[in-house]
Parts: sequence; C-alpha cells; structure tokens
Amino acid sequence: MKIACHYAIPRPPHPELDAAVQDGLKLVSHIGGEVNFLYPGAKARRIIPRFLSGMHQIPYLKGLDRRVDLHHIFSNGIYPYPIVRLFSKPVVYTSVIELQDTFPPFTEMLLKDVARFVVLTKSDKEKMEQFGFRAEVILPGIDINRFSNTPCAVEDPFVLLAGSAPWNMAQFETKGVDALLQTAASLPWLRLVFLWRGKLLREMEKKVEHYGVTDQVTIIREAVDVNDVLKTVHAAVVLSETRKIVKAYPHSLLESLSAGKPVLISHSLAMADYVQRNGCGVSVESMDSAELKEKICRLRQNYRECTNTAATLDMSIFSVETMVSSYKKLYSDLLQ
Repeated sequence: MKIACHYAIPRPPHPELDAAVQDGLKLVSHIGGEVNFLYPGAKARRIIPRFLSGMHQIPYLKGLDRRVDLHHIFSNGIYPYPIVRLFSKPVVYTSVIELQDTFPPFTEMLLKDVARFVVLTKSDKEKMEQFGFRAEVILPGIDINRFSNTPCAVEDPFVLLAGSAPWNMAQFETKGVDALLQTAASLPWLRLVFLWRGKLLREMEKKVEHYGVTDQVTIIREAVDVNDVLKTVHAAVVLSETRKIVKAYPHSLLESLSAGKPVLISHSLAMADYVQRNGCGVSVESMDSAELKEKICRLRQNYRECTNTAATLDMSIFSVETMVSSYKKLYSDLLQ
C-alpha cells in the first residue's frame, strides 16, 4: 500500500519539526508513500486564495495518482479544494483543527466524493454526518516512548515551554506570544522557552527586547531532542485566540503530558476538555495578560498535584501506534 499525504500549506523550512506535518510523515514512514505540499508559493499570502492549492501541480498530481493507492489530505478545517476532484483513487480528508459552525460554499459539491473524513471530536463527527458525509474520530499520535518522566522541583524560576510558534505577525497576538512576554515582564520568577520554526526570528527577538525580558526568555531555533528540553521545564503552554489556527491536540502539549509535565492551554482548543477532565493542567479563557498571570500563578501553586496527575495518565490513546493502526484499518476498509 502506498499513500500520498497532502498539505495545503507552504512547505515548512523543516517539515519534520512542524507539528502540522508530523502525522503525515509518520504515516508515510510506517505505510509507504510521500508527502506533498499543495500551496502555490513559498510563503502564505492573502492574495493567493486557498482554492488554487494544487492547481500548479496538475501534471505531477496526475502521475502521483497513478503511483499511489490512496490520497490523504490534511487541512485546517473543511475546505472545498477543487483539486480533490482530480484524483481517481480514494481520498481521506483529515481536519487537524475543530470544525467551524458552517462550511464554505461548494463544500458539498466539491467534496462529495471524499471517501472518509477524519475529525477530532464526537461533536465534529456528528456535524459531518448531518451534512451527509461519512466521518470518524482518529486522534493524532506521538512517540510517547521517547519521553521520560523527570520531575522538576517546585522552586523558582518557574519555566514554561511554548511550542506553537507564529506563522505571521498577527499570530504574535492570536497565539498569545505577546501576552506571554508581557506576563513574564510582571513575574520576575517566570522563564519562557520558545521552540521556533525558523520564521520571524528577528521579529521575535525585537519583541523580547521591547518587553524587557531578555534574561527570562530562551529561543531554541535549531533541531533539538524535545525530551531533553522537557527535563528542564515545569510545564508546556499553547495559547490560541480561536480554534482556527492551532491543532485541536497540540503535539507539544501531548509530549509534555507524556513526560509527566502539566500544561497550560487555551479553553478554545478541544484538548482543554481533556486537561480539565483529568486535572493535568490549567485552561485559559482569553489572551488577557492579567488572566494569564493569574492562571500561571495557579499552575505554580498547584504544581505538585497537577504533576502527580500527569504522571499517571494513560497516554496510549495518543501514541503513534494507535494512530497508525487506526488509519491502516481505515485505508484497508476503503481499498477493499
């Protein structure tokens, strides 16, 4: 069996470091096939509409369609990419974020031949089925065995790992980077470690200088063993103003929990329900620095309890093995 995993985004500088692409890379490594980036440009631009994704690759995609058994599209939400109609092989379509309340125009017409949609929550599955689409829930997968439980003492400085870096300038605000830096300026005992993806580095350095937190912020810009980094931090954080711009289950937070470290997460993300239900972290309602300061202080105050809970979680539902097994079964069913 060979699959083609498609992403409607520009190719990241280091695809293997980008959580949005890692699931596809893992599927290809276990099953066979290749990963393709459909976006017609090296950088995302507003003047390039999403529906053009893949249009510049038509000869290549026709050849790819002959070489593989199945196509798998990963997308931020459900969008009617016209290129889907080109494929003669079955198409699986995964939304890596939670669904919006409405679909764009022409969704039902252009995606009616998709063999199966994959979503991240039961409510999203029900939403797809209401529109007559076949859908199932499959969670993302990480290599949970890579991460070791190395407790940190409850002492200052209190260190947070932030793993979801901005794609554009607007996301410094919508992903809470500005709020984190502003909060650090008011909490001398707080330290922030950012995993950076190679974009907007100079802009980030200017913001760190602007908020006067140079001594409190570390920016990791090269490939590292995340397990080694997690040994040095108390918790991980992912913030998002909306559910549109961050994966519903951010890999950096799953990795943190696998290492027995609690998390700080925006209430807007699906994973926040899991965190609150299991008591392995704290959720944040808004990007307000006052609330963020209060929630970080709460996490620090309840750190031992949250850490003990995180260390006892059964993370196998988020393992690579579980994800690959689920997709293999889905692929086999569709090909039969």
